[in-house]
Amino acid sequence: MSIIIYTLIAIGLFSFGCFLILSLSQEIKELKGANIILMRETSDLKSKTKSTEVRTGQICEQFAPYLQDFPYDPKEVRFLGSPIDMVVFDFEGDQVVLVEFKTGDSKENPRQRQIREMVKKGNVIYQVIRVKEEGMSIRTADPGAGTFSYD
Repeated sequence: MSIIIYTLIAIGLFSFGCFLILSLSQEIKELKGANIILMRETSDLKSKTKSTEVRTGQICEQFAPYLQDFPYDPKEVRFLGSPIDMVVFDFEGDQVVLVEFKTGDSKENPRQRQIREMVKKGNVIYQVIRVKEEGMSIRTADPGAGTFSYD
């Protein structure tokens, strides 16, 4: 009789264990599904937030020359947008200024850092490219002498 009781108890425990495992595996599947949905929603929110930040920055770039603290005459600003936001022809300061606006914690991208380094090294030239019927001629200013030579 005791063997039958032990057998029934073992079968009952085994059945209960199987039921528990099936229930937990179903719950794990549901949690994984919910986690995937949350990850997608989080990704979408991050994307929308970044897009909003970029658009806000682009709008600010357009209006920045008209802000009270902008150090240059807005009439002398030419908006480029990329890779540098604008060029200022500062005739009062006798200089050409490349301007890149940043909002928040945004940083220069690699191309912008490369441009900064080219300017720092003096690797900036002025060229006149003239198109004629017989072809194109290019005059390049010598940065040191301020003179032109034909290429």
